[in-house]
Amino acid sequence: MNKRTYTPQPGSLPARVCAFFTQQPDEELEPLDIVTKFDAIQTSVQSQLKLPVEHGLLAIRKKNIGNKITSVYCAGPKLTQGHAATAPAAAPAVEPATPIARRSIDDATSTEWTAASRQALEQMRAKPLESTATVTDITYEPLVENTTKAASGKWTKQLQAVSALPITGQGHPTQRFPRGIGRSIQKAIHTWNKHHPQNKLQARLRGDHTIVQRIA
Repeated sequence: MNKRTYTPQPGSLPARVCAFFTQQPDEELEPLDIVTKFDAIQTSVQSQLKLPVEHGLLAIRKKNIGNKITSVYCAGPKLTQGHAATAPAAAPAVEPATPIARRSIDDATSTEWTAASRQALEQMRAKPLESTATVTDITYEPLVENTTKAASGKWTKQLQAVSALPITGQGHPTQRFPRGIGRSIQKAIHTWNKHHPQNKLQARLRGDHTIVQRIA
């Protein structure tokens, strides 16, 4: 195999990541972003994307994020210099019959960012209600089934709230949280997506915020 003939296997993680950067060449994805977005196994991301990097379809950059040097994946020279044919083509997007004005997460005003951040902090700081449960007598009842990790996680209420809203012509249900808790939310979403394939979410780091959106 040589660099001129390498093509990722259709449907594989390399093929899907290359297709993503073909459509969005200016984007960057951290390894955990790839795990969440493509439902990949975190320990195998680097090994699976090794060949696309070696053959110029993908590239790895070092970025200073939160005073920490982090590796991010981006479009390689063969994608950015007009050689996108070497990457598998993405499925054609279905456009609405009538164009609809849409806003991206980067269109938010400073006032909207501040309000969303304040709301998220208030939710986190809300004092939980004190339990009024008491010890009961022994009774016979149906067996209580074990809850899944996704159903008992720290972020369950927030993730349920976002995933409960439909994706519309105006965009995707979105909620913003402080950037400092982004890693915790991304891990929770990774577990959530395994148990809720019909209501998948993603978390992206933008500026001082972690942005959670429903994507399926």
